[in-house]
Amino acid sequence: MISLFKQLRSREADRQAAAIGTYAELVEAVTDGKKLTATQVEAVLADAGKSADELEADVQARRDRLNWIHTIELGAEAKIRHDELNREKVAEINRFEEAQKSLFKEHQAKLSELSGPIGQAKIAISNATEARRQLRGNPPPVVAERIRVIDAELSELQDRIYQTDKFQGLGDGSPMTNYQAESPTKVLRDRRGELQRERANLLAEVEKQA
Repeated sequence: MISLFKQLRSREADRQAAAIGTYAELVEAVTDGKKLTATQVEAVLADAGKSADELEADVQARRDRLNWIHTIELGAEAKIRHDELNREKVAEINRFEEAQKSLFKEHQAKLSELSGPIGQAKIAISNATEARRQLRGNPPPVVAERIRVIDAELSELQDRIYQTDKFQGLGDGSPMTNYQAESPTKVLRDRRGELQRERANLLAEVEKQA
C-alpha cells in the first residue's frame, strides 16, 4: 500500500514538473504570438495550477524582459558605432590640427618671404617721395630764375597797387567797384594776373616732371 502512494506521489511530481515546463512554453508561445486554442491554454493552466491572470502577468513580464534584452542589444550596437564614430572624430580633429599647423608654417614662411621685398618697396617709395620733394623745390635753373624774377615783379606790383589804391582811398578792403576796375591800377592788376598764371604754369611743369 505504501508503495502505491509513493508511486502516486512520484507520478504527481513528474506531472507537475511537466506542467511547469509546458506552462513556460505556453508563456513563450503567447508572447511570441503563436496561435493557440482556448482549450489548449485551459488544459495547460489546469495542469500547472495557474490562472488566466497569472498567465497574462507572466506574458507581460516576459515581454518586458525581451524588450530590455533588445534595448541592451541595441545599446551594444550603438556603443560599437559610437566608438567607431568617435575614433573618426578624433582622427578628423587631428587631421585638421595637422593641416592648420602646416598651413600656419606656410603662412609664416610666405610672410617672411614677402617682408623683405615689402620693406625694400617701402624704402623705394620713401626715396621717391623725398626725390619728388627735392625736385619740386629745385626746379631747373632757367625756371628757378624766371620764378625769382616773377616773384620780385609781383612783390613790386603788389606794393604799387597798394600804394595807388591807398592814395585814391580804395585800400580799405571793400569789394572792387566799377570805378576800381577802371582805376589806374587796372593795368597793374592785369599784369599781376598774367604773372601769377605764368608762375602757376611753370610750377605745373615742374610738378609733371616730379
